[in-house]
Amino acid sequence: MPSAAAPPGFITVARVVKTQGRRGELGAQLATDFPDRFAVLERIYLWKPPAPPRSFPLLHHWFHKRLVILQLGGLEDLSAAEPWVGAEVQIPAAERVAIPPGSYFTSDLIGCDVYAGSRPIGRLCGLQTVSGAPDLLEIAAAQGGEILIPFVAEYLQEVDLEARRIRLRLPDGLLELNAPDRLPERS
Repeated sequence: MPSAAAPPGFITVARVVKTQGRRGELGAQLATDFPDRFAVLERIYLWKPPAPPRSFPLLHHWFHKRLVILQLGGLEDLSAAEPWVGAEVQIPAAERVAIPPGSYFTSDLIGCDVYAGSRPIGRLCGLQTVSGAPDLLEIAAAQGGEILIPFVAEYLQEVDLEARRIRLRLPDGLLELNAPDRLPERS
C-alpha cells in the first residue's frame, strides 16, 4: 500500500499485485464492495507515488482466483506491465457507486475525529473487517495507542462528514475496557 495519501478526487478500487500473462494484463486485489463497477468503466487510473495517477483505457476485465484481471490500453506486454505492480487502481470520486442513506464509504470516514458523546476519543485511522462479526473502528487514541470499537448502528449517534466527526453512544465501561493503558504488555 502506498505511504502517501491518495490524490484528492480519486478513490482506490483495487491494488495491483502481479502481472498476468504475456499481453500486459495486471492482476489486482479488490478494494471495493462493488466489483460490478468494472463492467461500466471505460477508463481507470493507476497510481504509484510519487507520480500522479496515470489514465489508461480499460479494454477488458475478468475475475480469476479472487483477483480482477485488467487489460489496459498501452500495456501490450509483460515489460510494460511490470512497473505497475504495487500501484493502486483508482477511479474519480465522482464515479462512485450510489449507496443507501446511513451507509458510508470507508475512505470518507478515515481521518474523522471520534467522540463518545462529547468526550473526544481520538481519530479514526482504519476499519477492520472481521469475518462473522461487525466491523471494528480502529481509533488512534488521543493519549496514544489504539482503541477498537464495534461499528454498529446501536452505537452510532452521528456521522458528520462535513465536520469530519463521528459521535458514538457507547455502553458504560466499553471505552475503559478498550483503553490503550489496559492493553497487555508485549514481550
